[in-house]
Amino acid sequence: MSARLAADVVELRLLGHITLRDPICGADKAAARWLHSHSADSLAESRTEVTFAIRICEHHPVLACYAHAEISRRVAKRILQFLAYPPKNLDEEHIPAVRDRLLKAARTRDPQQLLEEEERLRQAFSDDVPPSADHDRNRLTIDELLGRVIVQGDLDAETGAKLQEALSPFMVPRPEPDGAPDRRPTPQRRAEALSDLLDAALAAANFPNLNGERPRLMVDIPLEDLMRGIPTHEERIAMIRNGRIDEYFAANPVGWNHWMGAVSLATAQRLACDCELTMIGTDEHGAPLTVHTGDRFASKRHRQALAHRDRGCAFPRCNRPASMTQAHHMVFWEHGGHTQIDNLVSLCGEHHRAVHHHGWHVAMAKNRFPVFRPPPKFDPLRRWLNSAGEHVDGPEAPPGEIG
Repeated sequence: MSARLAADVVELRLLGHITLRDPICGADKAAARWLHSHSADSLAESRTEVTFAIRICEHHPVLACYAHAEISRRVAKRILQFLAYPPKNLDEEHIPAVRDRLLKAARTRDPQQLLEEEERLRQAFSDDVPPSADHDRNRLTIDELLGRVIVQGDLDAETGAKLQEALSPFMVPRPEPDGAPDRRPTPQRRAEALSDLLDAALAAANFPNLNGERPRLMVDIPLEDLMRGIPTHEERIAMIRNGRIDEYFAANPVGWNHWMGAVSLATAQRLACDCELTMIGTDEHGAPLTVHTGDRFASKRHRQALAHRDRGCAFPRCNRPASMTQAHHMVFWEHGGHTQIDNLVSLCGEHHRAVHHHGWHVAMAKNRFPVFRPPPKFDPLRRWLNSAGEHVDGPEAPPGEIG
């Protein structure tokens, strides 16, 4: 064994021997204070080390495996923790056999085998529901913080497995528009997959109703605000510098949703791309007078034609299927764009946000297929791209207010 491992084993045996001298009068605490004074460890770390030394010296087979580098320190601690807090029906005479089974699984150096062996032993010696299967311990909290939503959960193994299985089709890496591998870290891919999963679930035909209606994301916003243009970043900066503060806020109205609270105009316009519009006439105080419902989202035939033309999300190099897309109006519906095939394009949730929020433009090329123009930070030349990510000629007319 290496010199470092040998020194570690000697130290553990020394600490274990010290604590055996006077176990009643706090020899373990004295050993921890001695280790703290002779090392860079904090007192708490020294106490943890002494506890480990005591436990490993009580189980010489574990110490032997560790000394011969058959198991790591972390695995040794895990086995000793199991033996220190065994299932309630595991009596003293079965401890050696259980320890041998754990060591056998640990020597494979496959962490999953050790986890499975622990679970088998807990089920064999306990009549309680194991923590991994205890549904009563499940918790899911959803809190709001500074306009964001914080989600935290503690789920049983089965529910957790269902969640990961449901997310997995939506987490497939997709290349960047420039052809590079997916740059999104796994937590971001998982969060975006959750958004796509919710879109798919809410669109499912068998999704349960609430109070007789399908759940839907509703945004309240005055029609004149919904139809206004959004100032560019440069225009907003100019308003602030020129002291036109009232004009700045008037140019940035917000909608309202009972879950999200205030909703930005860009978000409201993105949601309006594929929605059911309900017109509510109000008096000067905002009290409703009349209600008119009009479906202005893409019809079933529109979606069939889009699926045939775009073959899923039309954004450059995106591989999401048609079932994960929304019908986006290239010229915003609220700006006079019509709900017809040459003004619609299939976009997944992520790339729908890219068009509305991150400076991407989309228009119809001469061949009646959608083309995309990236913002300057992606391509200073702002060259047009087709769905395959190839540079192509752009539309003949300037895109204007493209959405």
